Amino acid sequence: MPPVRFRNQPLFGAALLLLLAAWARLLALDSVPPGWRDDEVVETTVHAALAAQSLPGRLILFFPQAEGHEPLYHYLSAGWIALAGRSLFSVRLLSVFLSLLSLAALYRLARGLFDAPVALLALSALAVSFWALMYARLKLRHVSELAPMLLAFAYLWQALGRPWAGWRAPPAPTAGRGGWVRPALLAGLWLGLGFYTYFAARAVPVILAAFALYLLAAHRPVFRARWPALALAGAVAGGLALPLAGAVAAAPGGAARLAVVGRPLLDLLSGDPRYALRNTFETLGMFAFTGDPEFLYNIPGRPVFGWGAALLFAGGVFLSLWRWRQPRYAFLLAWLVGGLAPAFVSTPSASLGHTIAAQPVVYIFPALALTALLRRAPAGRSRRVAGSVAALYLAVTAARDLPDYFLRWPALPEVRFLYRADLHAAGPALRALPAGADLALASLALHPADALALKLETPGLDLQPRTFSPARAWLFPAREARVLLRASAGASPFAPAALDGAPFALRSTRLAVGAEPAVALEAAFSNGWAFQGYTLDAASAGGLVLLTYWRAAARYAPPAPRPVEVLSGTPLPLKFFAHLLAPDGAWLVGDDRLDLDPATLRPGDTFIQRFEFAVPSPLPAGAYTVQIGLYDPLTGARLPLDGGGDSLRLTELSLP
Repeated sequence: MPPVRFRNQPLFGAALLLLLAAWARLLALDSVPPGWRDDEVVETTVHAALAAQSLPGRLILFFPQAEGHEPLYHYLSAGWIALAGRSLFSVRLLSVFLSLLSLAALYRLARGLFDAPVALLALSALAVSFWALMYARLKLRHVSELAPMLLAFAYLWQALGRPWAGWRAPPAPTAGRGGWVRPALLAGLWLGLGFYTYFAARAVPVILAAFALYLLAAHRPVFRARWPALALAGAVAGGLALPLAGAVAAAPGGAARLAVVGRPLLDLLSGDPRYALRNTFETLGMFAFTGDPEFLYNIPGRPVFGWGAALLFAGGVFLSLWRWRQPRYAFLLAWLVGGLAPAFVSTPSASLGHTIAAQPVVYIFPALALTALLRRAPAGRSRRVAGSVAALYLAVTAARDLPDYFLRWPALPEVRFLYRADLHAAGPALRALPAGADLALASLALHPADALALKLETPGLDLQPRTFSPARAWLFPAREARVLLRASAGASPFAPAALDGAPFALRSTRLAVGAEPAVALEAAFSNGWAFQGYTLDAASAGGLVLLTYWRAAARYAPPAPRPVEVLSGTPLPLKFFAHLLAPDGAWLVGDDRLDLDPATLRPGDTFIQRFEFAVPSPLPAGAYTVQIGLYDPLTGARLPLDGGGDSLRLTELSLP
């Protein structure tokens, strides 16, 4: 039987690689990453809800929440959630679809600029690369930037006449013939749309401006013949970007993102380049020597490439530098530098997210080096050699990146904490609870996204968990309730060994020890919290442990929930102080804290708050006073007691 031959083998190969990419993006999508990250919670609950609410009326062009978000991803997400729901698997599918679209667009662009082997090699590596998988499988808007950028580049090259080596400038086509007008319009449309995806897309016009300057300097006849296409694309993109620019300028805190991540840029603008220079060197080394330091998106410090692929990457860069007179190679260099530039002037350096505009071109460079080497192979064996080398390149990339992404990275304790892996693992047990069940939720950082992530795991149950940190507090809801203890929240002295090595445990709150105070003492504060007593014990290292017992009275009105979209954190509206005073009344040592979220408490709930004093030594003999109270951490103002005063004296101790 003769071998089966396909009419368009490169296209068939691209289709197979896209199927491979789809498999790598759908495999265990709801368990890698291992749970809900803050950004995913915010984008699923806050931004998608705002987008859905605005669709019938005036569109929101910029979301100031979470330090500022461009809107396109959130509108797509709102529509997708309406169709597919809010499970972790379903909400991440949008990023999967956008990633596959970007891979197809990359194939089109790379094949148009060079040839099918370059396009297939770049596509094969991106299909299984750690970097691409990270943003393809996470509900983040970063991935939405790539497809518009790649399509804009492809249409722009079409408008410019698909230049090759030895490019000459023919007479500029007229608008009436339409040879360049339509692709220039489409390039401007996609470029303008890209501004509405992610803030790093603002580097894309810088790339194109640098390339235009290159044409003006190195290929002036070409520039004179083709500047109308560049100008039309730029005008369309600028016109589309104007509404977004106005929305950013008008939004309260519209530039908050720059304040959060742009310290190197701010220092540079003030005349100090040291931070930016250090970030630049570290970012340039991210392909072989350094790497993104954040557990969120990388194995910290892991370079993009192993040594073999890094050498191929360097070879592709040097080849492009050697052939800089050819516009397509010069464009790749401008793309690389422009795509990396956001990480030069932002934190952290070498960020895989801030440099995502450079991701496609980074994988084109090794493909260029490989194809250049393969063209030196003997003519009779070139096809077999090319296929073998391409398969080896894909296999080596997959052998490094797939285990790193699917096995090593999600198993890191820091990653499991940041992505709430224990809470996601508890999902089936939580979904077995009755609707409206009382629940206490253990949380280390008391982040409001914890409760929202729990709601996403339990659709339709309307659980309203009281959130607390079990190492220093314990909650007793008004009715018999359960507590979700999580490994990430740490061990609890109130329920020792409750986890027994498991990622979570769903237990009765009555498991707590020390549920009754040793000394009964009643007092009421103006916010509706009633003090019921305390237990004071000596700690093993010469310190003191104070357990205080509280009840939310019937008049207690919980404060408004903290905004979940403020990812840098919002302080709790209340805080306890517990002080040990010297015999002369001077402050000696204290422990200021609140280890539960007061917005989640309800009238009738009781709780324990634990304080620890590291008593200095030696101490002069005398009577030392223990007192407690409540205050506003933003203003420092203390809350008064109903009977007068702003602190409650508990006892005197004879020390030492």
